[in-house]
Amino acid sequence: MRLTEALLRSCGACEEQVVIFAAEWPNGCQVTEATLLRAVELGLNIRSPALELLAAPLLAEFKRQEDRLREEYEHQRALLREEFRRQMVLLIASIIAQGEAVVEARD
Repeated sequence: MRLTEALLRSCGACEEQVVIFAAEWPNGCQVTEATLLRAVELGLNIRSPALELLAAPLLAEFKRQEDRLREEYEHQRALLREEFRRQMVLLIASIIAQGEAVVEARD
């Protein structure tokens, strides 16, 4: 699939996104993993055009797999949040213990 400014505009992409796209690919580009990764680096929204351009069966499969990715993301995020909280407790306890050691050393 080839993306162009005109195609993005027809999908309802905002002008800012179209300008960034056109600066990087003035003659458009083929949709490849490399171009999609570059688009993400540039801060472009690649999901919205995909939703507009995918045929119904592909869109259904995309959404099914996207749901799985989101579930895994949320699971990992919860684990990280839990670990962050645990480490914050350890940090606070350590700092308090250090403060108490300083006070005891003065006494």
